[in-house]
Formats: sequence, C-alpha cells, structure tokens
Amino acid sequence: MRILIGILYCIENEFKDCLNSISSQNYKNFEYFVIQNKPNKEAHDTLYSIFMERARDFDLFIKIDADMVLCRKDFFEKVVEKMILNPDVDLIETWVHDFFTDALIGSLNTFRNTVTWNIENEQIFVDRITNYKRRLTDKEDLAPAAFHCPNPLPFQSFHFGVHKAIKACQFYNYEKQLMPAIEHWNNIVLTKMNFLKSGDLRIGLAALGAEMAIRKRFTSKQSEYSNLLLISEFKKYENWDLKKIRRKLNSFSIQSYSFLPDKWRHEILFKINSGWFFGFINFQIARQILKMIYFECKKILFPSAFMKINEKG
Repeated sequence: MRILIGILYCIENEFKDCLNSISSQNYKNFEYFVIQNKPNKEAHDTLYSIFMERARDFDLFIKIDADMVLCRKDFFEKVVEKMILNPDVDLIETWVHDFFTDALIGSLNTFRNTVTWNIENEQIFVDRITNYKRRLTDKEDLAPAAFHCPNPLPFQSFHFGVHKAIKACQFYNYEKQLMPAIEHWNNIVLTKMNFLKSGDLRIGLAALGAEMAIRKRFTSKQSEYSNLLLISEFKKYENWDLKKIRRKLNSFSIQSYSFLPDKWRHEILFKINSGWFFGFINFQIARQILKMIYFECKKILFPSAFMKINEKG
C-alpha cells in the first residue's frame, strides 16, 4: 500500500524530530508534504483537498501534526497490516501520549483513500469526514503511536490550553458538539492536575491559557499562532514563576465557577453562547446551578427511580 502523509507545521518545536521519526520508519512506500504557516482552517482545508485530489495515486493517507513524534519505527508497517486485515475500516484513530496531560489522548489518524472531507465553514472542528464505512479506535495495540508535544515552546504550551478551551466550550457556536467538548474538557482538567503534580512551567502556561480563554471567551480565529491578541496575552505571563502562575490560575478559575464539580462547571460553560461574562450575577447560570442541585438531591432521595432509568437506558 502506498501512503501519503500530510504534515501541518507552524511554530512547533518538535518539527525536526517529527520528520526524523517519519524518515526512520521501516516501511518506506510513502511520500510526505508539509503545509506551513497557514491558519488552522485553511491548513486543514488544503490538507484534505490534496488527499482527495491524490486518491488515485495512494491507498492510505496519514495526517501528522508537527508536534507529534512517532515513537515506534514499525508504525506505518503495522497500520498497513491493520487496514489489510480490516477491509471495511476506512479510518484508524491511534491514540498518542500527550505531554500536557501525561495521558493518552486522541489521535493520530490513518484514512483509506475512499474517505472524503467536507470543506465547509466550520471553524472549530475542521476534520469533518463526509463518508466512511467503519472507524477503528486503537488505544492499546499500536498506542501510543506518537509522543504529542514532548518538548514544547512556552508559547506553544499557552496556545495548547487556549485551543483546548475553545473546543471544550464553543462559546460562539450555537450548534454545539457535546462529545468532542467533553473530551477536550477532560484534557483541560488533566493538564491542570498534571501542573499541580509536576510543577512544570510549560504545563502551567497551558493550564493558564485554558483558564484565560474560558474567562475571556476567545474565538477560534483568536487562537491562531499569528494572532496579535493571543501573542500579547501570552507576553503578560511568559516570564512568570510558578507561584504567580498558580495564583493567576486560581483567580481565573474562581471567576468561572471552579467551586463547582468539574462536570457541572463544564455543563454551565458549555451552555453559554455569549462572549460576555456576568459572573455570579448571571441569572441564567444561577438557575442552571439550582437545577443541578435539585437533580442531585432527587438522586439521593429517590435512588431506586434513577436505577430504573439507567436499566432502561
């Protein structure tokens, strides 16, 4: 099988290691190209347009971000074997080990040449596939396929947090996507926990970026590496020490309901469509908190009713 690899690169510090890990693969029947310094939406549209245009020349496509370093030399070989053994599978999602969360996250994706993408106006989730037979998610066999951001720059770290928060909350999207939002929210929670455990400043900047994006309601365009607002916000914190970052992190998170359980907090933030923030005086949010408390009290007082609901579900 012939493989075409598309690499998206802006400022990622791991770019050279990424290329070396690709060149070092045992399986050699591949080509790659690099899309450099384009906005996120434009970069993905270009990538998938090239994949679809070259579908007759290649059997498989692999999208690799420049911050991913393949961690096994037989990855291409093994993913080809999986595609041959599973002819009904058009997409293999292989999870990667992420530096910020210190956990496996999704994913490095391999596509069959029959897959097509919808190049549309979606600004946040820009990987929209229009047709595929079956998806295979690999969290154990070939995972981790790569190390994600093993040596990030400080600004790269800050950007990671901002980008995750935008996907988790989708403030300016009225047609919100819940499942990917939950996944990215969990990554934010894990990043904050990892910072408190490790004391790594880069992880702290990622956690701070996420909380700042939640508080200031960044749009997807404001999360581009080249965005002047993002750069100016980062410069406020780039020379801060651990104590100052922890204090600011707590300040931002308290202003956006960190006193609530993480699940409740995300549910509230996810339901906010406005870019404005009214803190504790926001009537709609106060009503939502009361509804959550009422629901939890019912679960405690009438557990048998909820057991029946779960059994039916």
